[in-house]
Amino acid sequence: MDDSRKTEKEPLAEGRATQPRKAKLKRGSQDISVLKKAEEALRESEERYHAIFEQAADAVVICDAETKEMVEFNNKAYQNLGYSRKEFQRLRLSDIEADESAEEITKHIEKIIREGMDTFEAKHKTKHGEIRDVLISAKVIHIKGKDLIQGIWRDITERKRTEEALKRERDFSQNLINTAQAIVLVLDTEGRIVSFNPYMEELSGYCLEEVKGKDWFTTFLPECDYDRTREVFKKALSDIQTRGNVNPIVTKDGKQRLIEWYDKTLKDNSGNVIGLLTIGQDITKRKKTEEELKASLKDKEVLVSEIHHRVKNNLQVISSLFKLQSEYIRDKPMLEMLKQSQNRIRTMALIHEKLYQSKDLVKIDFADYIRSLTTYLFRLYEVSSDAIALKIEAAEVSLGIDTAIPCGLIISELVSNSLKHAFPAGKEGQIRIEFHSDKDNQFTLIVSDNGVGLPKAMDFRKAESLGLQLVNMLTGQLGGAIELDRSDGTTFKITFTEPQEGKDVI
Repeated sequence: MDDSRKTEKEPLAEGRATQPRKAKLKRGSQDISVLKKAEEALRESEERYHAIFEQAADAVVICDAETKEMVEFNNKAYQNLGYSRKEFQRLRLSDIEADESAEEITKHIEKIIREGMDTFEAKHKTKHGEIRDVLISAKVIHIKGKDLIQGIWRDITERKRTEEALKRERDFSQNLINTAQAIVLVLDTEGRIVSFNPYMEELSGYCLEEVKGKDWFTTFLPECDYDRTREVFKKALSDIQTRGNVNPIVTKDGKQRLIEWYDKTLKDNSGNVIGLLTIGQDITKRKKTEEELKASLKDKEVLVSEIHHRVKNNLQVISSLFKLQSEYIRDKPMLEMLKQSQNRIRTMALIHEKLYQSKDLVKIDFADYIRSLTTYLFRLYEVSSDAIALKIEAAEVSLGIDTAIPCGLIISELVSNSLKHAFPAGKEGQIRIEFHSDKDNQFTLIVSDNGVGLPKAMDFRKAESLGLQLVNMLTGQLGGAIELDRSDGTTFKITFTEPQEGKDVI
């Protein structure tokens, strides 16, 4: 019985003995598989890290914290500085530090070691000696029990140059604003003071901090100008043209300064109006000078007007003396000479009378002068307009005294000659006067009659009569030319290019 029980238990015992060995073998295979997978995952992770490390947009460098020797670096680290990988491997950090920032970099490395990380700007030098600006973000890392520093270098040279250029531009603009001899004022959209330049401080007596944020209108403008200038301000914010607007400001001591303003809207990057830039020019002295000049000019105008008036009066006195003298002369040729002289004096007196009545006191309306002169001549020679018709075609031309007097004397001589000789024995006819100028400022004077005409044998340029001699002489004085047409009565045509100022007049 005992043997049989033993026999029955042996296979069980044998089975129990074999199962643990198989399980142990199986567990060993699984551990090896997990280890291989872990090693493979670690390798893949290292490959990914290395790929990221090499392909980083910035330079990445790992160096020894004590010796400053570079342990590892990516492509950007040596490419940015112009080295090959082999050349860069032989360098220490101190070899690429620019002299001007070496001491500062040492301080930052000490801070990194002490605090674990830091971000700062530095300067590196390339293989060829060029200085590059870099932004460094560095931290301490621990590998195999050793302290290393990992730094990421970003080249910011172009950014720094742009910033410096912008700073120079800002400084230049600010210097212009600070030294400008004009008000430079910035208001927000509500009309509150944002800033103004030192010139405004000097002019107004207020420093910016006193009035910053205050309402511009109630702070600096006379009360009577509030509404009007607010409307101008609203138009300027709407980009409506408001250049040259003039209004006064009240200074801290209560005085007023007259300012001429030029406005420009200020906008943000989205095009929204955020305020108003306005430039103001102090025109107080200029306006005062203008008023003084106007007053002085008015005085001079009164003086010139009085001179013309007195010259006219004196010429009339002379004319009256000639008339009184003629009453005692019985010799007809002498009497005619006095009458002609009186006529010439009256012609010149009429010029001064017209200038006295003229607004500018320098030029006269010559068409109006012709009408007044011929009316006087017809009355002087006691000629009826029913017998001899007068036709005047004169454009609106203004002449100065140096041109008007010669032209007036020419007209007086030619019309007087027609009235005396062209229509004998009460013959009826017509006298015609034309005066105009073209776009080239050439003047044309035509005096004609349809009377008996001048003798064909007579050379008007060598005439013995004083009247025609005067006509030739005065035409020369004007720098003009004279033509005579005898085909239908007598027609004198005189042309001159422009008024000749400064000539002596008869």
